Amino acid sequence: TGELQIGDEIVPIVATTSVGEALVIQVEEKPETESNTATIRLSEDRRRGIEKHHTATHLFHWALHEAVSKDAAQQGSLVAPDRLRFDFNSDALSNDQIAKTEKLVNERIRENDSVSWVEVPHSEVKDRDDVMQFFGDKYGDEVRVVQIGGEPEKLDGYSMELCGGTHVRNTGDIGFFKVRSEGAIAAGIRRIEAVCGDAAVDFLRETADGTLKEIEELAGKLATLNERIEELGVAPTTEMPTISEAVETRLNDGDFQGASDEVDSLKTQRDELKNAVIETEKFLKKLNAKNAAKAAAEWLETALAGDPKRIAAQIPGDNANLLQEALNGLKARQFEGAAALILIADGTIHVGALVHPSLTDEIKAGDLVGEITAVAGGKGGGKPEMARGAARDLDKLEDVLAKAKELVGA
Repeated sequence: TGELQIGDEIVPIVATTSVGEALVIQVEEKPETESNTATIRLSEDRRRGIEKHHTATHLFHWALHEAVSKDAAQQGSLVAPDRLRFDFNSDALSNDQIAKTEKLVNERIRENDSVSWVEVPHSEVKDRDDVMQFFGDKYGDEVRVVQIGGEPEKLDGYSMELCGGTHVRNTGDIGFFKVRSEGAIAAGIRRIEAVCGDAAVDFLRETADGTLKEIEELAGKLATLNERIEELGVAPTTEMPTISEAVETRLNDGDFQGASDEVDSLKTQRDELKNAVIETEKFLKKLNAKNAAKAAAEWLETALAGDPKRIAAQIPGDNANLLQEALNGLKARQFEGAAALILIADGTIHVGALVHPSLTDEIKAGDLVGEITAVAGGKGGGKPEMARGAARDLDKLEDVLAKAKELVGA
């Protein structure tokens, strides 16, 4: 919080407190020098940060009543040099309510309203609805009212609270206000965390950088999905959005509101990309399933020629859906034998087995899959009539096929 100097000796001050009318200073260690006089110096950067965030807390409290509800009452707060925390009773705030609250606070900051304080008898203000005070707190005969706006010391501001803390002299000294997060801390109690000044600028930069990285990753994922769709002979269903990178320019120009708007725009683009990726993944999944069903049907026409009762074969293609579609196709055609099917996809040996109910006393699909996949260090299982499994050792493919033929008797 500062330092205490006695002669040439300087000792850090770690805390201060009041005991009656006296101010008690807690130092890091007892000074070696004895003297009747000492010099106290505040940590100016720390004090200025606290002042900004404290006045911003008052502004936020006022804006909360304007944008959300007059019934939103403070339940706790924290003011630090680089952030503020404000707890209040309310339902969850919508994005629009948060944006409106931010806008109101930043409008008052740009107006550079005066911040003043005056000590008055508590009896003069205790019944005033426009002077915020906490009825659970105990106040002395004299209280200090911090006022924002209006004529200094006239108690005619738009924000007035009983407060003994340190504040800026004008709202413009805050610089800029930005909410970092909003969430629940208990039933019916919400918590806002926010930053001001340089901390707000740093937060905007960090958010912009993080969001741009997310956008880059999502854009790459969407491009890959679209390439896979095009490989299947279908035009992509989603287009790449245009990405804004104007945040740093706005910040360098001192246009903090513009930078904040750009960050919000980036978040919107990120969310749109997320939705685009989700929808494209769904479309690709449906497309793969459709193509797999078609390819499986074509393969089955050849595999079932001559009405075989035992089948052990590798299905051509690299679409994992093909295996299940082939098994489903055999079942739908009421295949009366036993089949062990192999397919290579995504660097994995996929194994599937189908056994007609009349043969399960002799051959069980789950046992077939278990023994076949074990050859390549894999595993699998299922019901006596249908089972699936997989193995990773592609070098064992020929051994897997041989085992399948051996067990099925193909």
